[in-house]
Amino acid sequence: MPGTRLGPIRRTMLDRPGARISRGRGRVQSDMFGVLLDRNSYTGILAGFLSQNEAFGTVVSCLKGTLPSLHLRTNLDEVLLDPGETFITDWACLDFIDTRSSDPLSIYLNLTADENSARVAKPSPLGWCSWYYYFQDVHQTHIHDHIKWAKEYQNEIPLEVIQIDDGYQSDIGDWLTTNERFPSGMAQLAGEIQGSGYVAGLWIAPFIALRSAQVVQRNPDWVLRNRYGLPANTGWVWESFGRALDVTHPGVQEDITNVIDTVVNHWGYSYLKLDFLYAAALAGKRYNPRFTGAQALRQMLMKIREAAGDESTLVGCGCPLGSGIGIFDSMRIGPDVAPSWKPRYAFVDALIENEMDLPSARNALHNTITRSPLHRRWWINDPDCLLLRKDETQLSEAEVQTLTTVVALSGGAAIVSDDLLALDAERRSWLARLCPPLPGRMHVADLLEEERPKLLHMELAGPIGKWWLIAILNWESEEQQFGIPLEVFGLNPSLDYHCVDYWNAQYKSVSDSVLYSGTIAAHGVKLFALREARAESLWVGDTLHISQGLCVKSWDYHDQTLTVMIDCERGAQGQVWLALPAPPKSLRVEGRELDYEAVSAKVYSICLEVDGPAILEIEQS
Repeated sequence: MPGTRLGPIRRTMLDRPGARISRGRGRVQSDMFGVLLDRNSYTGILAGFLSQNEAFGTVVSCLKGTLPSLHLRTNLDEVLLDPGETFITDWACLDFIDTRSSDPLSIYLNLTADENSARVAKPSPLGWCSWYYYFQDVHQTHIHDHIKWAKEYQNEIPLEVIQIDDGYQSDIGDWLTTNERFPSGMAQLAGEIQGSGYVAGLWIAPFIALRSAQVVQRNPDWVLRNRYGLPANTGWVWESFGRALDVTHPGVQEDITNVIDTVVNHWGYSYLKLDFLYAAALAGKRYNPRFTGAQALRQMLMKIREAAGDESTLVGCGCPLGSGIGIFDSMRIGPDVAPSWKPRYAFVDALIENEMDLPSARNALHNTITRSPLHRRWWINDPDCLLLRKDETQLSEAEVQTLTTVVALSGGAAIVSDDLLALDAERRSWLARLCPPLPGRMHVADLLEEERPKLLHMELAGPIGKWWLIAILNWESEEQQFGIPLEVFGLNPSLDYHCVDYWNAQYKSVSDSVLYSGTIAAHGVKLFALREARAESLWVGDTLHISQGLCVKSWDYHDQTLTVMIDCERGAQGQVWLALPAPPKSLRVEGRELDYEAVSAKVYSICLEVDGPAILEIEQS
């Protein structure tokens, strides 16, 4: 990632805490792991650390001159060692990779997952978050309104989590006292969320505070300070420079574990989003000088997991990635999203629009794609929230479709953060079709070739056979012409395919080795479902669910009748495309006759609406 132009305002959050940054032409640095490629031979060297529990590690390559070099560095943060004492770093590894592989980082990522006992068993979260519409002006009544909305639309959009974000607390750092906008208190609100059938979620930033917070005013010795006695630089947060807490201090440890215990075990919030976690690892003079930043962060995260319990869902945010493996069920793997494509702030848009770590849809999408291999290996990826609204946003329809597509293909958390009461029927249907989240993880065909990869695909399978979801992104600010061959996705170019364009709800056949030749709108996307064309009856695609096939639970042919069990795990409506050897004599869903339309030779379209599990019967000629 390019460096920041905003100096101490942002560098603390962008660069690894305490890192020695190698800068200059021909020098490239990566936190924890990196890959050095030779594109001509399709080979690469992956170098990295298997954990970051003891010290933060860095991979540095120098490509200047005739003798390029690759270095592995570990930062011990000037910890105190007695004479004769040793310090054992985390394990490191080197691996040769084939860049033509669809999953070139898999060996390293799996080794790292095993080393840290990664938590990947839980389903991807599906829910609503207050932040990106209400921000810090959230009120208790807003939560009540969204509980009611979720219950009203439960059959169509079966949300699971209602998460309250920043804005409930009396001050940043004072997490157990609320402000005047939450007069009933957080325990009662959690009870209302749970009583309505949802998981109660809460945002906390346990390692950081504002200087006005009581936790700082009453305990100035808890603040992490630099060698000059000044507060460690947390970066610009909440229109201020915050205060990092020294998590090696026994008082801080006791206070944080008490907060977590209270919130989870006494208030009832079993889904915690923990933010600004980098603050625990900042460089500074610690109460215990024998702890590196990595050790301080990791041991405090372990205490948090112990206090929260194994059954609670912990979501990490603003955390050095390696420190969270084995602690978090889900992890934010990129910058904040925002209701704008590029970063925007006051009158300095031109200064910040190329900053890759500031909130924007573009930046969130970029990291969701480039860090997609981590999903279901290190944790469940959190791509940040969906923003579907038409009002109070600068995102175009094409940009919202791109955000929705990438969040869906990530297979990770699907958390919407709009005023759901204001969503119209069309945007509600976009949300509904993401329920439940997709299984598995997407692959990125040009991950090791492009700074901004644009070719995404996911292989799916079920009773209707195997198919592929393929997305093509246009990162440019103008409409672009594309010509994308099948073989870049590992597909046989000599075969014929059925293809459904999801966002345009259109069928086409692919028979000339080119998947798509045409234009894509500025910041837009094309999302296709692709299946090999065969002589037998086929489910070609649908708009019931973004998977275009996972709603089909069984597919049985007997006595000239095709019987299809459909279960979208919710009420659903949309278009279905079927390939049949001949026009059907009749189509019925739960006994109701359906009309059909021929859209191509031996391909037929029907409109389908189901309230739950349903049987589709196709009587063939």
